[in-house]
Amino acid sequence: MLFRSKIQVPTLILQGAEDQEIRLDHVQSFAKEIPTAQLIVLSGLGHDAPAADPGTWNHIVLNFLREH
Repeated sequence: MLFRSKIQVPTLILQGAEDQEIRLDHVQSFAKEIPTAQLIVLSGLGHDAPAADPGTWNHIVLNFLREH
């Protein structure tokens, strides 16, 4: 979609590699369309990644926020 290419703020996209709800190729497409996107795929995690591994999730999010 065209609106994604207009996003100009740092954007973090986190995806569980085993996510059965949202396909990885869709997420990768989103990330390519957002110029400032950073995609991180978390191996071994699914759609519930924040609940399944909150330590890793929080670490990634906090580091991203510190950088931006």
